[in-house]
Order: sequence, then C-alpha cells, then structure tokens
Amino acid sequence: MSFDVPYRPELVMADPSSSWTEGQKLFRSIMESTRQLGWICNEFGECIYLSSAWGELTGIADGVGTVWLNAVHPDDRRATWSAFAKANLDQEEYRIDYRIRRADGGFVLATGHGVPHQNAGGLYEGMFGITMTVHQQAEASKLSVETDAKRNVLTEREREVLRLFAEGYTAETAAVQLGITEETVKVHSKHAVTKLGALNRLHAVVTAIRLNELHVQPD
Repeated sequence: MSFDVPYRPELVMADPSSSWTEGQKLFRSIMESTRQLGWICNEFGECIYLSSAWGELTGIADGVGTVWLNAVHPDDRRATWSAFAKANLDQEEYRIDYRIRRADGGFVLATGHGVPHQNAGGLYEGMFGITMTVHQQAEASKLSVETDAKRNVLTEREREVLRLFAEGYTAETAAVQLGITEETVKVHSKHAVTKLGALNRLHAVVTAIRLNELHVQPD
C-alpha cells in the first residue's frame, strides 16, 4: 500500500515519559483514571502515549511511533493516516471514523478525535486525542440522558476550565486561552472541586467525566 506521508509500522520509540510536560502527564493520568482510549502524539506526528485501555482493546500494548496503525483496518489506514497527518501539519482539530481490530481479531467501528496542544510559549507540541468505539458512544449517550437533570451542577465557565485541564492546559495557559486571569481560573477550579466533592483538580476532572458533566470525547 502506498501512503502519501511516511508510514513506518516498525517504528518503536524509546520511552519519552521522562521529558513529558505537566500537561501531558495530567492528560495521561486522566485517561488512565477514566479508562478512555486516549493517545498523545508529538509535533512530528509520532505517537508517544497510548492508554492501557487501548492495549486491552487491540492487543497492541506498545503502539508508539506509528505502530498504532496496525490496529486500524487495512482498508481504512490510508484515509486515517492522511487525515491525521494533515491535521498535525496544519495544527488543526482531527476527527475521523475508522475500524479498529480487537485483540480477538474482530473489528469495531470507532471515531478518533484529536485536538492540537500548545505549551505556555504558544509552541505546538502535538495532539491530545481520544478514540471512542460505537459501544462507548452509545453508553455515553445513555448516560447523558440519565444524568441530564444533573447538568446544572457546574457553571459553563467551570466546565470550560476543567475541559482545558483535561486537554493538558495549566492554570496559566488556560487563562490565556479563556482571556481571563490565572487567579480567576484557579477560583473556578476550586469551585468545581468543591461542587464535585473532589480531592483536587485531577480528581475533579475525572469525576466530571464520570458524571457526564464534562465531555472530552467526540460528540
């Protein structure tokens, strides 16, 4: 198969976690705590993190670099990789449907969704993303109906702050993104922690996701 962009399924990178930013570390913690199919790619388009849930679903425990494409249906790989590569190059949001091979050899339809991430200096660091299978999307939709009456627990601004934290922003970079002061971000964060009965900011993000108060996955 010919690809328009480099495709190297044999590439396996050394563990990059020692050089991860605080945002990347936070995103990973959230993905592991909520059992999401999460992933992080660097500015070169190389995957540097796949959640343990991804490994359990696909049977590919180490899918860094471009090895993750081995879990994509052969007929969907070109379109999936091309869409991702273009989004990464243009530093734009990425979303595409494709089939994932499960560990048992069967396939399941899923949606991949990634958002560009910048550091405090405004430099592009890559993309944070979540993949959701059709089953997970159905469960999320069901949960949304069941918890609709609870959607007023957090204010819209508090949800925005937690969403940015979930995407790896710090209080400082979230303030820039929202056009408010860092102190105001911290106040909203504190209110959200209190309302959710959480122990800290990370716990608040995880709790908000579980209560369907916060969406960090494709709609």
